Amino acid sequence: MGQRLTYLFLFFLCLNATLLSIAYHSDTPFKLALWASAILWLNIAPIVHYLLVGHKREIFPYLPILGFFITLTYSLPVFFIRPTSYEIAPLTEKALNYAFFGYFTFYFFYFLSYPLFQFKKCFDVIAVPVTSPRVHVLALFFLAIFVISSKIYTIASLKYIGDAGIFIYLGTYLYLFGTKVRVPRWEKALYYFILAEEFVSAFLSGQFAGLALMSLFLSIVIVLVKIGFRKVIFLSVIFLIFYYFFAPVKYKYRDKVWYSHKEVSLTERINLVIELIGDTSNYNKTKLPENYKDRMNVLWRPSYDASALSLVTAKTPSEIPFTNGSTYIFLPKLIPRVFWPNKPTEDASLDFAHRYHLVNHLVTISPYPLPILAEMYMNYGEMGILIGMLCLSILYNVLNSYFNNNRIHSIGKIYGISIIFPYIYHEGNLTMTFGNIPLLTLCIYIICRVFQVRIIEMKRKLPFHLRFDP
Repeated sequence: MGQRLTYLFLFFLCLNATLLSIAYHSDTPFKLALWASAILWLNIAPIVHYLLVGHKREIFPYLPILGFFITLTYSLPVFFIRPTSYEIAPLTEKALNYAFFGYFTFYFFYFLSYPLFQFKKCFDVIAVPVTSPRVHVLALFFLAIFVISSKIYTIASLKYIGDAGIFIYLGTYLYLFGTKVRVPRWEKALYYFILAEEFVSAFLSGQFAGLALMSLFLSIVIVLVKIGFRKVIFLSVIFLIFYYFFAPVKYKYRDKVWYSHKEVSLTERINLVIELIGDTSNYNKTKLPENYKDRMNVLWRPSYDASALSLVTAKTPSEIPFTNGSTYIFLPKLIPRVFWPNKPTEDASLDFAHRYHLVNHLVTISPYPLPILAEMYMNYGEMGILIGMLCLSILYNVLNSYFNNNRIHSIGKIYGISIIFPYIYHEGNLTMTFGNIPLLTLCIYIICRVFQVRIIEMKRKLPFHLRFDP
C-alpha cells in the first residue's frame, strides 16, 4: 500500500510540474495557476482514502471519480485555456478560491463522518440468482420504461426512472456477459442495437456529456465483472475519436440544430455532421478568431462550472442580490407530477440565465445550467458554500454507504451503481440533480420486489448461505 501511495504522489507531482512548466499559458496570471494546483492536489484526498479504507466497503471508487470531474472542471482548464476565453465570464481568482475552500469543506466533513455511515442495510433489492430469467425480465422492463418515457412520449413522471433504467439495462446485460450467463441471441442483438442507438443519439444531440457518462459507466461495469481492460481502452478510443472530429464543429452543429426554426430530422443531422466534418477549414486554427481557438480544446466545455462561479461571485451581491434559497424546491420533488399536475416547474437554470443576462427574458429554455457551487453562492454567499458543502458531504456519505456497498449481492450491484452514478459531477443545480433520488429509489425498489415476490418467498425457506449466488 505504501508503494502505491508513493507512486500516486509522484504522479501528481510530475503532473503538476508538467502543467506549470509546459502547459501553463502565458496569458494566465500565476495566482490562478497556483489555485488550480491547489485544487489538483486537493483531489488526491479521495484517492488516498479509497486506497486506505474505501475499497474495503465500496463497489467502485465513487468519490475518486467525483474528484476527477472536480479536477476536470476547476483545475486542468486553467493551464490550457486563457481566463478571458471561458464560456460565460472570465475566470477569476475569487472563483478558484471559493472552489478550493468549498471542496475542501466537502472532503473534510465527508471523511470525518465516513465512519458514522456504516449501514447494516443497503440497497440489496435483487434476491434472485443471476441465472434466473427474472433478471432479464427486470432489465427489459426498465428498458421499456426508458423507451416509452424518452423515445416515444415525453413523460416527466417516468423520465427519471427511464434515465436510470437505461443504465440498469445496459449494466445488467454487460454483467451477464461477463459472468458467462447464457443470453439468447435475440437479447444480444437487442442489446447491441440499443447500445449503438444510445451512442449515435448522444452524438447527434450535440452533447458529449451523455456519451462520456455512458462510456464511463460501461467501463466501471467492465472492471467490476473483470471482462477485460482492453474493452475499457476500446470504449475510450471510440469516445476520443468522436470527440476529436466533432469538437471543432460542435458549436456550428448546435447553432443549426438547436436553434433551427424547424424540426431537424435524423437524416439531416447525419448529413450536417458529414458536411461539417468534411470541411477542412473547420480544423484550421489559423483561420479561426483568436477567442474561438480555445473552444476547440477538449477542456473548454468542462470549464463551464468555473466560468459560472466567476460570473456569480463577480456580480453578487454588488449588482444582483442573493436569491436567499429560492432555487431550492425540495417538497415538490417528492410528489410525482401525475398526482400534482400544477406543481412548480424546475427552472433554476432559466432563472439564473435571466438574472445574469445570459439570455433574453423572452427565452423560455436556457442552455446554461446552474452548477451547484455557483448556486450555493448565489443564494447565501460564503455561508451558503460552507453550509451547502457540509450538507452535500452528508448526502454523499448516505449515497455511498447505501448504494455503493460491497455487501450488495450479485446483480444488485448494478442497480446500486445505476442510481448514484449520474451524481459524479455537479453541473446541475441541487434540486434538479438530487431531488428525484427518494422517488427513484422507491420506484426501483417496488418494481424489483413485485418482479421477485414469489422467488423471495421460496428463498426464505432455504438456509441463508444458499439464498444468493456466489
